[in-house]
Amino acid sequence: VIEQKPDDYVGYRVAADAHRLRSEWREFSAMVVKVEESNPDSNGLVFLRGVAAQMRYGDAVEASKAYRQALERDPQFVRAQAQLVLVQTNIFEQKKELDKLRSLAPDHQIVRWAGPGIDDAHQVALERQQAIQAATAARPAPASK
Repeated sequence: VIEQKPDDYVGYRVAADAHRLRSEWREFSAMVVKVEESNPDSNGLVFLRGVAAQMRYGDAVEASKAYRQALERDPQFVRAQAQLVLVQTNIFEQKKELDKLRSLAPDHQIVRWAGPGIDDAHQVALERQQAIQAATAARPAPASK
């Protein structure tokens, strides 16, 4: 793709993603620079920054920001929504993002493969949360002096 259309950012975006999948970060960065030069407003560039934050730097907060920004620009951006599911560290947030992905792409592999486990973990977390709330409510108030 790059050889046929060296001025088109799409080839560089695809190449960056391929390098990301192989954890070839130096090559990934070089392709990101090419995307920035050829199409600095690309939503794919926002996504690439998100995956770099998530996978290269382990920064879930920055990754989430980038994925949300990409989704603001394109609410149908399935890959951004899928990564938003994966980057969550809180089961309640992860379930919320999974439900959005499920609405957007019900046959997505994350919905099919990880969805049932996330749903189960969410249910367990809800039950534990309810048990804690019930125990706290049943506890007598401390006596005043």
